[in-house]
Formats: sequence, C-alpha cells, structure tokens
Amino acid sequence: MKVRWWVVVLAVVVATAIMAIAMRNGHKRFSGTVYNAPRIEKTPDVSSGETNAVTDKTVTETTHTTPTNEPSHDLSAMAATKVAAPIALLAGVGGNPDGQNPEDRDEDFSVLATADIIRWLSTSTNAIEMRKAAQVLGDRAIAGTLELSAPEQAAVVNVARQYLTSVPAREFSDFAEAKEQIERLWRPAGAALVAQIANPNTQIAEMAIQSLSLMRNEELVRALVEQTRSTTNAAAKVMYIFALGCMTEQYNSLVPRRVCMNEKESAILADKLIRPYLADLEKTETAADMKNAIRQAEVELTKAADHRPRPVPLEDLDDEMLQSSVAIMEQNGARSEILAKYRAELEKRRRLKEQM
Repeated sequence: MKVRWWVVVLAVVVATAIMAIAMRNGHKRFSGTVYNAPRIEKTPDVSSGETNAVTDKTVTETTHTTPTNEPSHDLSAMAATKVAAPIALLAGVGGNPDGQNPEDRDEDFSVLATADIIRWLSTSTNAIEMRKAAQVLGDRAIAGTLELSAPEQAAVVNVARQYLTSVPAREFSDFAEAKEQIERLWRPAGAALVAQIANPNTQIAEMAIQSLSLMRNEELVRALVEQTRSTTNAAAKVMYIFALGCMTEQYNSLVPRRVCMNEKESAILADKLIRPYLADLEKTETAADMKNAIRQAEVELTKAADHRPRPVPLEDLDDEMLQSSVAIMEQNGARSEILAKYRAELEKRRRLKEQM
C-alpha cells in the first residue's frame, strides 16, 4: 500500500490543477460536446453477433451512441493535452485510513467461475461488485487462464463499450470510475477500445486511445493496424493513424497488476508492425491531411511521450492548488503524516499573509 499512497500523493498536486481547470472550463480541452451520459444497462448484448476476435467486424464497426452533430476531432489539441486525463484521474482515486480498499472486503470473486463473474459484471448495480468482477477477469487474462466463449466475450465487450460511452459524464467521479473499470477489464476490453477510436465524440475517442496504449500488446496493435487498413472513411482513418502514433507512449495505472509495455518492447513493436504499415500507406495516399497524419504519427512514435506523473515540490504549488490538494486528500483518506505536511504548509502561508 505504500507504493500506491506514494503515487497518489505525488500525483494529486498536479492532478488538482488539471482537474480544476478542466472542470472550470467545461472540459474545453475536448472538441466533443459534453452531455449527460446514459445509464449503463447491465444486460449483456450476447445476441449482437459479436465474437471473441479482436478484429471481428461486428465488434469494430459498432454503431456510435453519441449525438450525430459532433464537431470534427482537433488532433493537434488532443496531442497537446492528452496527458491531462490520466493524470487528473489520479486525484479521483480514493483510499481508506485503515489501508484497505472496499473491493478487498467481503466476498472473494477470485474463486468464482468465469461465467458467474461475467454474470455479476453484466447484471450487478453495485459498484464494488462490478469492480471485483472486472478485476478478476483482467487478472485471469494477464495470467493466461481466462477462456471466454463467444457470448461471454460479447458480454465483456458490451460492458466495456458502455463504460466508454459514459465517459462524457458531468460528474468527474463517474469519469474516473469508467476509466478504472476499463483498466480492470484489461485486454478483454480491447475490441471495444478499437471500435470507439473513431467515435465522433472526442472524449470517448481519447479515452479509447489512451486505454489501448496503456494495455497494448502485439495482438491489439495488429488489430489496430488492420482496422486502420480496412477503414474507408477518411476522418476515421485519420483517427486510427493518430492512435497508431500513440502506441509507444508510457502510462501508469492505479489498478493493481496493470502495467504498460516498456519503452524497449514498444519500440520493437512499432518497428515491426506500425512503421512498415505507415510507410506503405504514405506511398499510396494523396490527400494532404492523410499524409500529415502519417508524418505526425511517425513523430509521436519516435517521441514516445511519457505521461507518468512526476513529483511536484510542495513549494511550487500556488495557494489554490495547495488548498485543493488538502481538500482532496481529506476526502480520500490520505495518511495523517502526509496530510499534516500539506496542512502545515497551508497554515504557514496563511500566517505570512497576515504579517504582510
């Protein structure tokens, strides 16, 4: 637990400022319209024809559930600010004074059969039960012990898709819950992520890209390349090219046992699958926006941006950020010695103001 608290403490000060700006501006960093998210329906869509293949067309050509009058994506804005969402999410991660998470208590879902876990995930309305179910499914996928039938895979993809389409929620806690649930599900949610990259709502598309980059492996990158290759819509193809350029970026997850592919392995994967495809694509494309997207993707692959949070010295925080950090830590049950340090700094500044 020390590592988790340390990560939260390092990130919370940066996250506070980013979250405050995003909430104050009504999520202006996205070009998509913010609207009330639909309530997640818990009935699995097992009759939709979805299969367990990441590249299956019935999964990757899912009809979007967002408004049809969304503006086009602003790729330059997304590239400049996509670090904000994953860092801001760190501020929403709670904790408990006794050092135990709510999902660690009560029934142990790890002993349940996969079919029972998917039933919990698809029908429960209890957040703790849903977290437990998603965590165990993702853990089993990482361990290589998860075997899903076509209807079970379809149910997982359906749940992941509904979490994704709930991202434009007005409540930050709902946004954080959706992202962490997708990370708990891990690669079994990959088909839903690939499908939503071209969603006309930029918040959903950005979440899909970041989540896919966090959990990337060769299978998912191959699926992304194939989806890019088969897409005929020009605007959607640009988004998929943009996503390919993000597949060397580094992210952290606060969900246990969710680790991003390292820099070396990512570079090898990019050289093996992504760069050859982009080089071939550039030879055949004539549209200026498509060529620009390809060149920008190459730049991003080489840059391999690191979005993992870094420590921010306490003295570098302005008063508003410091006050917000204290409020968030009080709400989330931060360790008393850490909270005391921040409170002491806040009190010191208050006294200095009084003396002026």
